[in-house]
Amino acid sequence: MRGIFKRLTVLLLAFTLAFASPVSSVEATAKKGKATIASYEKYIKKKGVYYKKMPGQYKSGYKEGKKQFKSNDWKQMEYTQDTLVGKQWFLADHCACYKMDGALSTDQVKRTFKEAQRIYKKARGKKGKYKKAKALHDALVKTVTYGSGEYSGQTAYEALVNKQAVCAGYSRAYKLLCDIAGIDCFCVYGNAGGGLGGGGPHQWNVIKLDDGKWYEVDVTFDDGLTQGNNICREFFCLTTTKMSNLTTKSGTTSYHQRGDLGNDAIRELMKVTPVATGTKY
Repeated sequence: MRGIFKRLTVLLLAFTLAFASPVSSVEATAKKGKATIASYEKYIKKKGVYYKKMPGQYKSGYKEGKKQFKSNDWKQMEYTQDTLVGKQWFLADHCACYKMDGALSTDQVKRTFKEAQRIYKKARGKKGKYKKAKALHDALVKTVTYGSGEYSGQTAYEALVNKQAVCAGYSRAYKLLCDIAGIDCFCVYGNAGGGLGGGGPHQWNVIKLDDGKWYEVDVTFDDGLTQGNNICREFFCLTTTKMSNLTTKSGTTSYHQRGDLGNDAIRELMKVTPVATGTKY
């Protein structure tokens, strides 16, 4: 009798496990409504989407970049090109640290991360990555004014702390917010223009949503079309093809062309940047 009971217990357990939906730690965290990167320390420690796709020869440079940033001793020159490029991959993963000639101070990055956490609260209660990404997009539009600044508007620090930035600052700020929310996000480099003004170098994002597909997002262009509380989302969740040639509801046309901007480090980063093909949202 005990043997039969034992076999029934094992079968019941096996049946339960077979039909239970597996829940990852990230999904569990998301269901609780908490940021997947809950602290500045975890943000700096985490190896992000770029590290996972980074060629092996850059890993020592990535590690050196983290070390130099944490010690506030960022060096402009290195003994090898691989080390120099690897440091740029660290900054790509930790975009809150970036500035054009190296890295921001740890104090500036802590302030940036704190502001990002504050904005993330607007999306924390949303279910699913799409709704979170949308809420973060809208919050950034409301937070940032387009314009240059002490670092030419290129940094997440200027976007989130000073509330003013150009496209690169918007893009890095949006990536930081997505990182905190547990949404895979890359920065996209290239040229853009059209009905919103003259063309030129530009930066935007590509994100991975609940369906496992990638979608392009340009918060800068949407901010330019936003009027008052009527948030524009015409450049939110598009395919790469559609983003390359879009006619807005108002009839203006725009283009986004991916490219390396003549920069070796950006050329390497763009090689691993996903193409957006998602059409669900």
